[in-house]
Amino acid sequence: MNHKFEIFPRVPLIQQATPFLPLDRLTELFNVSLWIKRDDMNGVGAGGNKVRKLEYLLADAKQNNASAIITGGGVQSNHASTTAICAKRLGLKSYLALVAAVPIENEHYQSNGNVFLNQLCNAEIKRFPKGSNVNKCIEQYAQEIEKLTGSKPYEICMGGSNVIGSLGYIKAALEIASQMKAHGIKFASLVHASGSAGTQAGLIVGFYLAGADVDVLGCSVVYDKPKISQMVLELCQQLSQLLGITNVNWAEKINVNDSYIGDGYGLPGKATWESIDIGIETESIIFDPCYTGKAFNYLLDLLREQSSLLRKNTIFLHTGGMVGLMGYQNFTQKIQSDQSLY
Repeated sequence: MNHKFEIFPRVPLIQQATPFLPLDRLTELFNVSLWIKRDDMNGVGAGGNKVRKLEYLLADAKQNNASAIITGGGVQSNHASTTAICAKRLGLKSYLALVAAVPIENEHYQSNGNVFLNQLCNAEIKRFPKGSNVNKCIEQYAQEIEKLTGSKPYEICMGGSNVIGSLGYIKAALEIASQMKAHGIKFASLVHASGSAGTQAGLIVGFYLAGADVDVLGCSVVYDKPKISQMVLELCQQLSQLLGITNVNWAEKINVNDSYIGDGYGLPGKATWESIDIGIETESIIFDPCYTGKAFNYLLDLLREQSSLLRKNTIFLHTGGMVGLMGYQNFTQKIQSDQSLY
């Protein structure tokens, strides 16, 4: 492991490596070696990739003597609820700036799933209208809190995807590389949902540090390819500067597909739901409609097309999100009746 990486403080929320398992039925179906990394099963709250980022972000908050934290996202933000859960464990008060980023107004979406978890954690929530910039809302809310309390909460950006949070997926990449070695896997493609860029950037830099031959294939669920690629590139550059890595062309390591955004962030189409069904029917694995369902749809299409992007071994990174699924109950009936999904 890179010595500079080891010096960064970390709150050990995840106590052991998350499962790395073969997808036996899909492997047989497509005649390709398929594996899954279950970061949804990390033992913290409802699991998911945000916990890895929070190990470093909350350690930094503690080092800065924070007594409260603030972050934000969409109404059903997995990151927001996970932050509230982890903050409780550390005795930190949490504030959440939630933006109406998804045009779903039914009661399930507006009050169930992650919204309910936020309430269980006694997080203080302020909602912002559609079109608001999440990070600007976090800053605005933080200023309001400081005026009211005299103390400014520690700010965590959307998705925890800054250079500190991205360290979590450097650690994850090193963990995956170790598990690949244990299973005799020398090279692979890895498919995952790419939202706010931190997971993808951390994986790319982490596999470089590990000397692992892994192509990281991001399925964008929010931004078009030029924007998310630039976001990933900037984080890779910041991480390399932080870690003293030189002479690496990070741009050539970035691969993003933006064809699965569909009607927009948080809006799953028929193909996403069909992919979720396939995950359950073949491997008894549940994916969510916002992130992993779309990324799994991407993986299935790559397999069906026998795409050259997939190597002999392929890993799907399950980044979590099942709690958010609970906000989409009304979709099943509408799909079956072929009504408008929204």
